[in-house]
Amino acid sequence: MTRFLRRALTVFFILAFCITTPLVVLYTSGYSYSWKKHRVEKTGIIHAVTTPAKAAILLNGETQAGTTPYDFTRLLPEEYRVRFEAPGYFPWEKNVAVTSGETTFVTGTMVKDALPELRFPATPTASAFTDDAHGAAMITDDGARAMLVVQRSDRAAAVTLASLPTGAGRDAVITWAPDAAHVLLAHRSGTPGVMAYDALGNAPSADLSAITGNRVITASWSDDGSRAIAVTARGVYAVDPVTRTAVAAVPGLGIRDALMQGRTAYVLRAGEDAVTLERTTVSSTGPSPVPDVLATLPSGGYRFLHRASPYLLLAEDVRGRIIALSPSDGSRLDDVNGSDARWLAGAKYPLLAWNDFEITVANPASRTHQLVTRLSTPITGCAWHPSGESVFYATPTGIVNVDLDPREPKNAYELAKFTSVGAFAVDGAAGLLRFTGEVGNGKGLYERAF
Repeated sequence: MTRFLRRALTVFFILAFCITTPLVVLYTSGYSYSWKKHRVEKTGIIHAVTTPAKAAILLNGETQAGTTPYDFTRLLPEEYRVRFEAPGYFPWEKNVAVTSGETTFVTGTMVKDALPELRFPATPTASAFTDDAHGAAMITDDGARAMLVVQRSDRAAAVTLASLPTGAGRDAVITWAPDAAHVLLAHRSGTPGVMAYDALGNAPSADLSAITGNRVITASWSDDGSRAIAVTARGVYAVDPVTRTAVAAVPGLGIRDALMQGRTAYVLRAGEDAVTLERTTVSSTGPSPVPDVLATLPSGGYRFLHRASPYLLLAEDVRGRIIALSPSDGSRLDDVNGSDARWLAGAKYPLLAWNDFEITVANPASRTHQLVTRLSTPITGCAWHPSGESVFYATPTGIVNVDLDPREPKNAYELAKFTSVGAFAVDGAAGLLRFTGEVGNGKGLYERAF
């Protein structure tokens, strides 16, 4: 080898070292060259997780060698289309923006592609489910006779609690006790009345008006289900449906609604130009002598939402708002559009609120809200997916699951399309939707895996 060639090779290797070393350092530091932008940029990561796990992954339409959970590494900062697919499930996809030097998280809750199954043929005209969806109480009416029946998921046969006049279900409200031991049946027109029934049919019914000696305006359950809380023109009574005895919990006029938590009773009392929120302690013989006034609210159509939550939840029907109040001092913490609500502890936005045409989730602690969807079709009910990543909602003819991730596209799946849909509930443990509905000649209680 000549002297000139040796010098040339030495210069070449020095230059190669000077060029490649920075490139290697940049590469190992997470940098890459963007041919679109013609510059070096720091890359990012997409961390993808699905329920269920082991879903196939596509990035910008290209199938990846792996399943969830999965990390897309060394991605240039731009927008990507992430899609998950699994046998027997609807696909799930989002447009995901990657930021330089950061990890972007994608959580996909996939929903099964399944058909509803008729579990209990009936002609339900009113229905309600237990919170865990294990029990359904229905008024069935075939035009010849009407009955109040209970169907439990752990029992093959339904239990008939009462025979009713035909047409009774059109204006009836059924309310389960939190312990699922009893149900209330209230009629809103005709001859108003509220009856309490043993859900297993092992005891006679209890007429709350007869037990209290007053016409019951509205009724609900205490938080443990041991007592029915009856609001009358003369005050609030705590009724034991087993012994058929009543205690005057909160006496006085103008009480619109009541809520019982343990021995503490909260009432909404209407005055001339305001509504007061009052709190009192109820013993076995009656209330404490002087209730505490926690808050004074502007005149309006307020009622309690009997939902387990760390707050007192009120519905204000005139303005269409859900109000969250502190149970300790009655301070107003937040309010959100809605006529009804559900609570899911541990969720980013634990308050799910809805009205006829829109669904919102909110966190009263931080006063943050997120619009989930707005529809032109009336919304008849909502429920949480157990993951807290999506919600179910019902319209008069179907049930839909929609995700809460605000990134597009919005994943919305029609899970049931019927002639009519009644009440529905979510059995999170079994992964089942239970609902009443009608399609063609099929009517009754349905189940659908999600």
